[in-house]
Amino acid sequence: MTNMKKTFFNKLLLATSSMGLLASMESSAAVVVAVPHENNTSYVMDPMRGGDRPQDWRSNNGAQYQPQNGDDIILRRAHLINFNQNININDINIYGYSASTFIDNWHNGINDRREMGGIAITPGFGANRIVTINNIINSDANNYRIAGSNALGEALIYGNKNAKVRVDLLESLNDLKLIITGNDISAVDSIVMSGGTNEIIFRNPIKVKSKIYARNILQGKVKIESNNIVFESPIGNDGRDNHSISIFKVDDNISVTLENNIAAEDINLGKNSTVIIDTTKRNIDVRSGIVVNNTVDNQGIVQVRGHAKNTVTFHENIGVQDFKAAEIQIENGKKTEFKQKVYAKKITVASNDVVFEEKLDMAQYNQNNRGNRTNLIHTGNLEFTNRGKVKFNKDYVGTITTSKANIGEVIL
Repeated sequence: MTNMKKTFFNKLLLATSSMGLLASMESSAAVVVAVPHENNTSYVMDPMRGGDRPQDWRSNNGAQYQPQNGDDIILRRAHLINFNQNININDINIYGYSASTFIDNWHNGINDRREMGGIAITPGFGANRIVTINNIINSDANNYRIAGSNALGEALIYGNKNAKVRVDLLESLNDLKLIITGNDISAVDSIVMSGGTNEIIFRNPIKVKSKIYARNILQGKVKIESNNIVFESPIGNDGRDNHSISIFKVDDNISVTLENNIAAEDINLGKNSTVIIDTTKRNIDVRSGIVVNNTVDNQGIVQVRGHAKNTVTFHENIGVQDFKAAEIQIENGKKTEFKQKVYAKKITVASNDVVFEEKLDMAQYNQNNRGNRTNLIHTGNLEFTNRGKVKFNKDYVGTITTSKANIGEVIL
């Protein structure tokens, strides 16, 4: 009961529609509520002036308050909250949002934050910026209603259960990181990356339904630090622009699942890590190279989780000559197509039509002290485990076997 009460009182309510959150590094917990009732007062904190505006916030006892590490935030209206200092926030609840009020007009270079509510991570002006948030939710649970009423001295009005918010990581010359530590960001419609140093890190199991867009080519990084993370929406672009993130990095011994398209310069796989391309719900385009960190075996596995009606297309290279993927596992499905060169040590094919448009190279060589290849030491293997078909349109270097008799078909 004590822990439940503590969580309940660690709430903040945002007062104005648009402000910066400057956090002190002290550890405390409180509630803060909105003072002005207007949705679009367009106030954005200028970090050069120092300090937050405590008049914009109310704690759970009704007093003015400056948000600090460990607090929760409840947004009373379609406010904009600007994180322009390092801080570690527990949960953000977009309680008062009545609609998804952000304007998705950044395709035209327009970014008028006065016209929308949202969450922004702003540059550090010569310093790195790290903002940690546990969850971003839309909940009208009774504990939030009580906390808001205590802070405001009046009833807190809930918005709409379908309302969403947009999160912007703004362009910065220094590292700018958003770290998600919880398992629920269901109130986020989209995350927009605006610079090459932007990075969003997922530290715990989570199902991400939010779209992750790059504002331009090769902007932003996504890092996976936990198993059981699933992305249901596109990563990199929304289909209207030829944009992409720079790196989608999977840590050592981690498995991550993609259920939608991805556009990135590279998917970077660590030791014993796996990227699962799950076509259960739709066709998937992987417009990303897939690279591994070094020549050690088990350095990255690509798994195609097929479906009888859907296909997956890999548009870029997988591995390189001396840095091959450990394994490509192609399960039962309709079709898997590789448009560019593939370098892997092992491939398994179940009941699936597989096409290699370019070279498939599974040979491994010794190297001298200058890094030059010398003698062949190993030739990788493509193994049929079911009645699949494989078509080679270019060269193939490797062996072909079956797990049992009378399965598998090779088309040259």
